[in-house]
Amino acid sequence: MSDIVYMMWVIFSFSAILVFLLFPVFIRINIFADIAKRKIYYSVYFLRVLKLYGGYMTFGKTGAAFHLSDKNAVLLPYRDMVDTRKKFEITKGFLVLKYRQVAEIGIEENAALAVLAATLADVATGIFVGYLVNERNCTNCSGDVILHQGKNCCKISVSTTIMFNFAILLLAGIKIVLRKIAEVVYEQREKSK
Repeated sequence: MSDIVYMMWVIFSFSAILVFLLFPVFIRINIFADIAKRKIYYSVYFLRVLKLYGGYMTFGKTGAAFHLSDKNAVLLPYRDMVDTRKKFEITKGFLVLKYRQVAEIGIEENAALAVLAATLADVATGIFVGYLVNERNCTNCSGDVILHQGKNCCKISVSTTIMFNFAILLLAGIKIVLRKIAEVVYEQREKSK
């Protein structure tokens, strides 16, 4: 009898781990940028309901400050951002399910310039949405531009839903660890020469 219970426990545990690794995870990211205030507000939700994190980012002369709380902020220098971008790669395991963008543009003194800026924003959105549809297989994409008359403003609101599973995160983590090990081994060999 105990062998059957043990075997059932092993099968159940293996099945639970497999379901955990393969179960899809839905993350919603909301970003609101107000160019006049030089702030970007962001929030990250799990299953559109549970807020995982939120805050805002401000820009200074040397870098961007991520405000983690009212009294706590982390400064990320612009130079580090450029280096980080070169190392960052998006895998096919992360699916963009939804992308929605709204740009609000207005120039009080020159309406023609506001229309030109709105047109350029609409073209850039169209190019990015085309990339998402063709390369990332996103089928729910949209972008709008709101043009304000007699008011100075430049605001952008983005909402996106991303799906992945823990197996992809585990593989990405293993890939990062293997790269670090390879770098350390390479550095050790170079030092020993």
